Amino acid sequence: MQLSSSWIVQTAMAATVTVATLNPMPANAYTTARNPARYVVKPGGAYDGVAALYAGNNFSCTGSLLSTGFHVLTAAHCLASPAVTSATFRLAGGAINIPVAQSFVHPGWNGSFSNGRDIAVLQLANLAPTAAIRYSLYRGTNELRQTSVKVGYGQTGKGRVQQKYPLGVLRAGRNTYDALGDLFSYPAPAGSLLAYDFDNGLSANDALGAFGVPNLGAGANEVKAAFGDSGGPSFIGGLIAGVTSFGLGAISTDVDQSLNFSFGELSFDTRVSAYVSWIDAIVAGAPVRQSAAPLSENGAPANRAALRTSMTSPRAVPEPGVLGALALLLLALVCKRQR
Repeated sequence: MQLSSSWIVQTAMAATVTVATLNPMPANAYTTARNPARYVVKPGGAYDGVAALYAGNNFSCTGSLLSTGFHVLTAAHCLASPAVTSATFRLAGGAINIPVAQSFVHPGWNGSFSNGRDIAVLQLANLAPTAAIRYSLYRGTNELRQTSVKVGYGQTGKGRVQQKYPLGVLRAGRNTYDALGDLFSYPAPAGSLLAYDFDNGLSANDALGAFGVPNLGAGANEVKAAFGDSGGPSFIGGLIAGVTSFGLGAISTDVDQSLNFSFGELSFDTRVSAYVSWIDAIVAGAPVRQSAAPLSENGAPANRAALRTSMTSPRAVPEPGVLGALALLLLALVCKRQR
């Protein structure tokens, strides 16, 4: 999780996006505004239901325990090879690791982040311990302009410094959903992606401000997803509103013009409210379009080939109000995985 290393408030002025490349890649760890140690979450609190997901002995992604105690919500791209085979809950009494019995990937996921539908549910082999907090889903449609608490086990660093701290430590911070993914011409279903950026208080680094949605951020509490945070929850009022999916960087608002989870970059969460019916059907044990994919002996899901589908190159399309300012700008988008 990337955290902001400094917070400087400057008179608001429109940021200009110059010729740049927006590179979508999976989210891994939260980058922070200040020292990442300030954002560490200790066991025994409200986030004990946020799990570290493993592929064999290797840390892979983040997930969140649903109300059944048997299901974990995460991102579909986390189930690509190597597949997630277990979930670990780090509790006050010690860590509890539970094998994954079945995996459910949204049937619309094709390996392309721009296509959306980056959401999956894991069914655990055993009931999670009672100390692991169960979470309910956010079912409203008013996520925009609301501050979310983002939680994950990914790598971390400060907003002006490339991520450098190891992953596997739970951290939490805040950010605000400023726009829908509809701001860009992605083929994802309308209203299915929630967008936010990593602000340092300067309009020059306000990524979504360049697209007509200004917001200078949450100050020292500001964070951005990075490697290892993929699949992790974003909470609004204690409910899971977003699942960490992918990010874009190397635009002119990016403080260092490199996709390394620094100030001025963009991130996207899968919007949970767009998929509540699909999730509800799985946790209720009802038939779904895609049947549960039993794990093979080597832990790979049956639909692994589909998850390897190469990602398309999304195009960023500003809202009508900013078309004039961006008419001469070339935005090439190259997809990379965020895991």
